[in-house]
Amino acid sequence: MQLEVIRRTPAAPSTRPPLLFIHGAYHGAWCWEEHFLAYFAERGYDAVAFSLRGHGQSAGRERIAHWGLNDYLEDVRQVAGELDQPPVVVGHSLGGVLALLCLAEQEAAAAVLLAPAAVGAMRRDALRWLVRHPWASVTSFLTRDMRRLLPTFRRHFFAPHTPQEVADRYLARMQEESFRVISDQTRLAPPVLKNANTPMLLLSSAYDSIPPHRHKAMARRYGATLRTFDLGHELMLEPEWRIVAECMDAWLTAIEVENRKSKH
Repeated sequence: MQLEVIRRTPAAPSTRPPLLFIHGAYHGAWCWEEHFLAYFAERGYDAVAFSLRGHGQSAGRERIAHWGLNDYLEDVRQVAGELDQPPVVVGHSLGGVLALLCLAEQEAAAAVLLAPAAVGAMRRDALRWLVRHPWASVTSFLTRDMRRLLPTFRRHFFAPHTPQEVADRYLARMQEESFRVISDQTRLAPPVLKNANTPMLLLSSAYDSIPPHRHKAMARRYGATLRTFDLGHELMLEPEWRIVAECMDAWLTAIEVENRKSKH
């Protein structure tokens, strides 16, 4: 599959592992290019983001309704396989689910999940969305057109204090999504990781449609470090995105220090 890949490399040679950024539903690689790719490249990481099939500039937009979760996972495998060493997988929302599925198959240096979809509880969360937005939910289900949910995203994707012009700019870039993929998630059981000792950071947002206890349960299940921010679901696009990136960088640096100590 021809996939859009956006890469930012460090100015000098580095021994830090590459970062593989996986976007969520309705997004593309552009959501990482806004801030995170340059930020982490400046700190010595080979920062790689890509658009899943049917998203951004990747092929397959005309068939997006046909793609399933396994198709998206194949895209992750494709890009990860082109890297010269196991990456740190970084996934947002649906991308967090794909990161976990990737970790169920292969080794990774570490994983960072930003506001991940609550694997194992998606059906209940979908029902909550139905109660909150009955018309948009029912019409999207009947027509299999997930774009009908886009008008509901301001409330759930950004914090109430986020400037409206910021939310509008990014919401305008949201695109159609595969109904099949959303449906696949509701039937997905929590993946079992290939290596239960893979370091994991879970970044949660206070203003999100995903209840906080879902992320607490995920963190316990996978032994992840949990951090919560007074931001919206779009942690990497909020005006305060830098505090999220700094938290990631500090955690990754601490892991590297521990790894060096364990080798001596």
